Amino acid sequence: MPFNLPLLPAPLRSRIIVVDCGARHVAWGRFMRGGGGRLVLERWAFATHEAGSHPDASWADHTGRALAALVAREEPGGACRLALAGHHTLVKFVRLPVAGKNERAGMIDFEARQSIPLPLEQVVWNHLPVVDNGSEMKFMLAAVKRDLAGAITGAAEAAGLRLSQMVPSGLTLLSAFRYSHPGECNDVLVVEVGARSTHLVFMEREGFFIRTFSLGGDFVTQAAADELQVDFTTAEALKIEVLSGRPGSAVEVLQYDAVRRACARFAERLHLEIVRSTIRYRCHSGAAQPSAVYLCGGGSLIPELPLLLAEQLALRVVRFDPLRKVELAPSAREGSASSGPMLAGLIGLGTSLVDGRWPGLNLLPPAMVKAQAARRRQPVLIGAALLATLAPLPVVWAEQRVARATEAASAAVERRLIPLRAIAARNGHNLVQMREIQRGSMAPGGFLRRNPTGPPSSMTCRHVLP
Repeated sequence: MPFNLPLLPAPLRSRIIVVDCGARHVAWGRFMRGGGGRLVLERWAFATHEAGSHPDASWADHTGRALAALVAREEPGGACRLALAGHHTLVKFVRLPVAGKNERAGMIDFEARQSIPLPLEQVVWNHLPVVDNGSEMKFMLAAVKRDLAGAITGAAEAAGLRLSQMVPSGLTLLSAFRYSHPGECNDVLVVEVGARSTHLVFMEREGFFIRTFSLGGDFVTQAAADELQVDFTTAEALKIEVLSGRPGSAVEVLQYDAVRRACARFAERLHLEIVRSTIRYRCHSGAAQPSAVYLCGGGSLIPELPLLLAEQLALRVVRFDPLRKVELAPSAREGSASSGPMLAGLIGLGTSLVDGRWPGLNLLPPAMVKAQAARRRQPVLIGAALLATLAPLPVVWAEQRVARATEAASAAVERRLIPLRAIAARNGHNLVQMREIQRGSMAPGGFLRRNPTGPPSSMTCRHVLP
């Protein structure tokens, strides 16, 4: 079974550091809880990196270096939550009949072995309850390769961060939308287009559904590179220049047209994946057709994308602003307007401060979870030891109070006995004198004679000479 790390409840925290690790970027943020339960973004930073020609092999290394650079500049401290890029995590949803706790654990373990395409010993996995309506339960299974999880957590620790939780990035998108649009989380589809993958989050009245597929902004870059016969880096710079729409651009017409054609092909592919995923989602849950689509992510910045999708899907398609209900500190305002669509993961992680529904799913390696659990128990053990040490003290103090009270009472009695002892001593002395007189009167040669003229009780002692 997976390991679960108990997290400190949100009301007991006032600040948190979060890191969102995308395919080609790292975002860092520090949040605080403001008045009225409002989320406040104090500081944030964003850095891009190139994962090389084999992203899966070098992603953790590039991400670690970018993260270390951000940390060195921002100097964060304390516990940190981290979101993993979607193309590195596996997410599956399973349905189970209602069962007891022990039976449920066995069924979840069985479903994990059936759904995860690798031996469970080679992955870090966990589950999250989604729906429990009394007749059936729906769970989300999430997994990441164990070596990749170890590499990214090692890179984070080397950068000076103390990870407390690691989650799939799809969950952060869910949390960000719930916070920004609390009254619109029914029959809605949120689409986050990243560099290498796209997250689809379907929200319904009971639960949610997440699908991640390998299609992102890199599709546009690679298509333009193939048509223009240039390398990927050159095509990426060209794509950014075309999509930014900066005046005075030196982009040639041929290059411009190549990028626009690549964007159109990307929109068509994205439309097909959304339709396929929607059909799968509705068959899986029996939910209604989504009433609106919200777009975010760096790959969603193609100007015509909302209009193209709206025409093809016959749905309302709007851009999702993750900063809609987030209060920005003065130090966090610079660049936030243009970068807002790419901060959904960061905002979703930050909502753990103010959202009591924040998921407890954790993909940290088991060894780290055990070590953190031991550190978390250490204050409790110290407190128990101190309590055991101090437990006899009340009894000792009570005994000392009784002893002091007894001594005080004895001293008071002793003070009252002093004059009585003096009287007893005088009486004893008088008694001795009386006995000596009696012995002297009864000695030979003397007698006691009653005085005839005195009172009957008086006696005269007379000595007779020989």
